[in-house]
Amino acid sequence: MNFKDIQNIRHKVQHILQSVTFLLEFILAIVVSLIIVMQGVHLVKLFISHVFDSSVTVEYSVFLKESLNIIVGVEFVKMLCQHSMGAVIDVLLFVLARHLIVMEATMMESLLCIVSVSILFAARKFLMVRPSAAKTNLDKSSN
Repeated sequence: MNFKDIQNIRHKVQHILQSVTFLLEFILAIVVSLIIVMQGVHLVKLFISHVFDSSVTVEYSVFLKESLNIIVGVEFVKMLCQHSMGAVIDVLLFVLARHLIVMEATMMESLLCIVSVSILFAARKFLMVRPSAAKTNLDKSSN
C-alpha cells in the first residue's frame, strides 16, 4: 500500500464522516425545530388563557422566559444550518441577554454578562469580515 492509496482512503473516510455529521446536525435541527414549535404552541395557549380568563394569572417573567427560550432555540437552529461565526455570536448574544433579563443573578454575574456581551459585539465589529468589505478588498487588490 503506497502513500497515494492511504491518502485516498483518508479522503474517503473524511468524506463519510463529514456526511454523517451533516446528517446528524440536520436531524438535530429538525428535532430542535419541533421542540420550538411545541413551545410556541404552549406560549400561545398561555397568552390566550391569560387574555380570556381573568382568573389565570401569568407572571410577566414566565412569559418573557418562554419567549426568550424560543428565540434562543431559533438562533440555535440557524447556527446549525449556517455554520458561520456570525450565527455562533448571535446565539451567544441571545443566551447572555436571556440570562441578564430573566435570571436572578448576583451583581458579579451581571457584570460578567455585560462584559461578555461587549466582547461579543467587539468581536463582531472588528474581527468578522463582512461580505461587502471582502468584495471591496478584492476589487482594490485586483486593480
